[in-house]
Amino acid sequence: MARSARHRPTPAEITNTLYGDPHRLDRDHDLGRTAARLLAAATATATADQAASAADTALTADQWRHVWAEHGISCDGVSSTVLILNLSLTGKAPAARIAGAAAEHGEPVWLTSRSLRADWALAPGLTVVRACENPTVAETAADRLGTACLPLVCIYGRPSSAAWTLLRGLAAAGVQLRVTADRDTAGRGFLTEMLALPGATEWLPDADGLYEEARLEALIADLTPTSRATTDPVVRLRERPATP
Repeated sequence: MARSARHRPTPAEITNTLYGDPHRLDRDHDLGRTAARLLAAATATATADQAASAADTALTADQWRHVWAEHGISCDGVSSTVLILNLSLTGKAPAARIAGAAAEHGEPVWLTSRSLRADWALAPGLTVVRACENPTVAETAADRLGTACLPLVCIYGRPSSAAWTLLRGLAAAGVQLRVTADRDTAGRGFLTEMLALPGATEWLPDADGLYEEARLEALIADLTPTSRATTDPVVRLRERPATP
């Protein structure tokens, strides 16, 4: 079968060709684990400590995919996903068309790491994006607000490689990320990781509730366009009445 020019080999294809065994580079195989650690260390060439740290984290699910992708090898790009609502994207990446079509209907949609491979950017005029942990927030926002809902990203638990690709891309573009999660031990860990992104701030830190579902009404209110006058400084300036 002819392959697309966009085709990237998978670890399974490589080892099947070399050894007749498609599983030699699996994450639970010694060869796969050693190869990933070496690739991660080779990429982090700044200092020996950074190389060692990269090798130590290379075997986590998200870093595993990232390490192989940095070397042009696709490692299960369809199972790593991130949920979005009304996040309009532009560019050549399939994610841009998928996101645009879903936003026209105010419908939450899952993007995969594969769909975010090519170039993409946030649609012009969008400067603030909110991010939550639980799909309940996205589904409720879609039910109540539909196409009027402000842009939302849902990481669905620990951020996947797809979520990190999206969030890091938004942060690099100068987007103001407002992030929240459950306030249990795991959720606080996710929140701390997201707050390390450039320009990220906590979303509604004063709202009461251990879990996002307990803060649902406050979150939905802040996703309502009429709430932007009090929550988005940029929009507040734009909506200020002109001086007579």
